[in-house]
Amino acid sequence: QALRWSERYTGTDMVYLARGGFWVGLGQGVSSLSALVLAIALSNFLPPESFGTYKFVLALSAVIALPTLPGLNTALMRAIAQGNDDTTRAAVRLKTVGGSAAFLLGGGIAAYYFLNGNLYLARALLIAATFVPLMELGGLWDAVLAGRKEFRRATTYHAALYGAVTLTLCLTAYIHGNLLLVLLAYFGSWTLGRLVALALVIRARPGAERALSHEALTLGGHLSILGILTTLAARADHLLLFHFLGPIALAYYTLALAPITHLGGVVQILK
Repeated sequence: QALRWSERYTGTDMVYLARGGFWVGLGQGVSSLSALVLAIALSNFLPPESFGTYKFVLALSAVIALPTLPGLNTALMRAIAQGNDDTTRAAVRLKTVGGSAAFLLGGGIAAYYFLNGNLYLARALLIAATFVPLMELGGLWDAVLAGRKEFRRATTYHAALYGAVTLTLCLTAYIHGNLLLVLLAYFGSWTLGRLVALALVIRARPGAERALSHEALTLGGHLSILGILTTLAARADHLLLFHFLGPIALAYYTLALAPITHLGGVVQILK
């Protein structure tokens, strides 16, 4: 009743805002806390050099993912909210084509390290190049549910995915402690989980419009281009530290920032 009363001053549906905001905030909190737990666990289970290399590969995988058009997720969410459900299948096709380019980019970076005698890092990056295209494709599930305003279902999927990935990585690092196996566990579990989630949500809703928004596809391309500099800037510290100071320095730097970085995500719930 208090929320309904406040609508005369806010001019918006406060009940919907509170309900949706609760589930979105809860999902953000789960992801941030899971990432913090994972960072602490891996820093204890892996040697500093392996942990630093792990963080470097993850930072570089975001660069490898750029050809998969990350901005398409935002555009798809908008299109589905407008009732253009058929845009999902077109987005899947675009992501698949972009994934091929991402694989070539990742393979090229892996070849660079191989030719420079760093076979270990070349193998690690080849793992990333293999899984990143499929992992980014599966990531469309979140945009679909957000566009449909199914926030509770999205939070449930988020909690299940983060829980499964965190448990898988912790067990792998504790039992084996091999970086390549940890990377396989990371990319493999995320890829499988996201693809399963996408398969569950991609089915057409009863009574949904079978419309395709070409505007959304164009917007997704533009957003992806605009986001290139943002992605590079967000990962520049990891990439530069690894190359100039080495993996151990990156490991300590990442661990020092972990509480601020991940707990900051929990604070975002209040905004």
